[in-house]
Parts: sequence; C-alpha cells; structure tokens
Amino acid sequence: MATFFLERLYNELSLPQFFKSQMRKRKHVFDLNEVFQLLLYGRILKPASKKSTFENKDEYFESFKVTINSIYESLSLMKDIKEDLQQHLHQQVSQIHGRDTSLVFFDVTNYYFESDLENNLKKVGISKQKRTTPIVQMSLAIDRAGLPVGYDLFLVIPMIVQCLFLP
Repeated sequence: MATFFLERLYNELSLPQFFKSQMRKRKHVFDLNEVFQLLLYGRILKPASKKSTFENKDEYFESFKVTINSIYESLSLMKDIKEDLQQHLHQQVSQIHGRDTSLVFFDVTNYYFESDLENNLKKVGISKQKRTTPIVQMSLAIDRAGLPVGYDLFLVIPMIVQCLFLP
C-alpha cells in the first residue's frame, strides 16, 4: 500500500523522465530508473543493504526486473549523476510545492567504518568519540519546510576540523 504513495511522489517529481534522459547519454544495459526506484522504496520501507533490498524485491506490489549486478553497477553511475539529480529534484520541488530557501539549515555528521582501510574519501580523522577508524563527513542542507536541498560527502581534513572546534 505504501508503494502507491511513493510511486505517486516518484512520478510527480518526474524521476522516470530524469533517469531516461540520463540513460540516453550513457551506454548501460540496465534500467537505471527501475534500479533507483527499487533502492528508494527499499530505503524508505525496509532499510537494509543493497543485497537484502534485491533479495526482498518481490515483496513490493511492483515487479522489479533488476539483477544484483545492475544494482552494483548503478552505484558508480549514480555518483556521476548526483549533482544533476539534486538539481532536478530542487527544480521539481520548487515548481510543484514552492520552496522557501530564504533560510537554509545546514548540518554535518560523520560516518564511521568498521574497516581500518582508508581510501581517497575515507580517512582517519578527529572524532569526538576518539575513534581510530576511517570516517567520512556528510553535509546536508534543508529548506524551511525541512526538505533536503542538497548534500555532499567529503573527506575529513584534520586541520580544518581542528580550527572549527577551537573556542
């Protein structure tokens, strides 16, 4: 039942058209719209890993014809279109619901990893909890209504963090 409301909102935001236009620019054999829709429904209705979301895809009213490989392949593509998607959603929300960005709220939070392995996004950084595992910071901006305007993930730079927390 909840998927009906999500599907209505998904279509109201013109997400199928957005993903179709993005796929025309690229050479992929899977349907990015269908993958994104499944991942979105799964994240909202039954938060779990990508693998679990795939394994539970038959629990939804809609039939998703995606493979586990298409889900994993789509992640790098979604990273590439993140800015375009955020811009599209901002325009749609502004057009349909009116968006008041005269005041924008901003927050930053850290994500920790169980692994000690670092890469170009996650590094060991300063943490209030004194953790020694890699972290990534996420920034989120929301409008007056509490709707997301945009987000970004970034590497923790210890010197900047140190300066931000000086009295």
